[in-house]
Amino acid sequence: MFLSEIISRMGVDNVEYVFPKITVLGKLGVTVEGHRGLQYFSPTEIKFKIRGGSVTVSGESLKLSEVSATEAVVSGEVTQVTYA
Repeated sequence: MFLSEIISRMGVDNVEYVFPKITVLGKLGVTVEGHRGLQYFSPTEIKFKIRGGSVTVSGESLKLSEVSATEAVVSGEVTQVTYA
């Protein structure tokens, strides 16, 4: 009930386009849904733009396994995910 009230006050139809969804698959990978583009990419750090900030995935041997305009899958040895 609380989330639906926030969404209605924001005047949006689909919450997926407002809030990013980050799924951590242990140390094996991360999915980022609702990103707004890639800010930085290296084998040890991948940074995505999101509404109101950024999400940074840190680790070793990081790769973009899949990427689209709003979704990405990062694989490799993930050591940290930071939301700022």
